[in-house]
Amino acid sequence: MIVHSTPQVFFAYAPQGPGLRCAMFYFAAGDDLWGWFTGPQGVLLVSDYFQVAGFHALRKPRYAAVDVAGLHCGWAEDRAMCADLARVQHEFVREWLSYRSARDARAELQAYERAGLATGEVNLRFARLAQFTRAGPDWTCSSAAFEPAVLNWLGGRWSLDYRPPAVAVRLLDGAAAAQL
Repeated sequence: MIVHSTPQVFFAYAPQGPGLRCAMFYFAAGDDLWGWFTGPQGVLLVSDYFQVAGFHALRKPRYAAVDVAGLHCGWAEDRAMCADLARVQHEFVREWLSYRSARDARAELQAYERAGLATGEVNLRFARLAQFTRAGPDWTCSSAAFEPAVLNWLGGRWSLDYRPPAVAVRLLDGAAAAQL
């Protein structure tokens, strides 16, 4: 059996914009992070598994990501961890997400329509929105032990359109500094 920490989750949803902006989970195994994220990249829906080797170590972390089709194709040496990552991703999707093309999506989409909220190709299970903090243009939700540093670090590297506010400020500061 694979030994890793309890998966931590984060979601960002724009109720009057594109809908789901980011859904992700990760867990720690030793100094490394393993996880999965999904969300829009332009008109595309991106879903990638990732590993951040050495995130909790005293060395520079190394990021690697692969799309869903590449998970079992030699992307990572630890095949047992890849299998467990796929299992956790399946449970995460079942509990939190609804795809527009899924058989059970109709009721979810109708609930969003009645509430006047945005939807996309992938949506949060409507009942889960009650758990979200509704401050600002993006509603967010995260597990109690979620590390914001993980989101900030990944947000500057992943292929999603979503950038956490701390990353946006850091990138703006970097750009402004370069102009000086």
